[in-house]
Amino acid sequence: MDLQPSDVIARPRVRGSDLIPHLTESATLADRPDDRTPWEQAAKAIIPTLEYTQSLEATPIYSITRWIPPAGLRLATVIVLKVAGETDVEIIYGDG
Repeated sequence: MDLQPSDVIARPRVRGSDLIPHLTESATLADRPDDRTPWEQAAKAIIPTLEYTQSLEATPIYSITRWIPPAGLRLATVIVLKVAGETDVEIIYGDG
């Protein structure tokens, strides 16, 4: 497969109200109850009225997706790391 940068299109910003259903749906798809908790916590950390910057890094081995709040608000950044079929959800707080 010959993947070109133009083949992957992600909106640079996503509204919190659009992101919350994505995170909530991901929680329902988790195999074990323990795997659902980080997704649910991430959905609760997102503010529906804000616009989040979306960042995606990917290789054939891993992908990292970040949803970053506006700078200076010290709100949660949600990070989803996928490696070898395993997914980890992290919530970090900082200056955005």
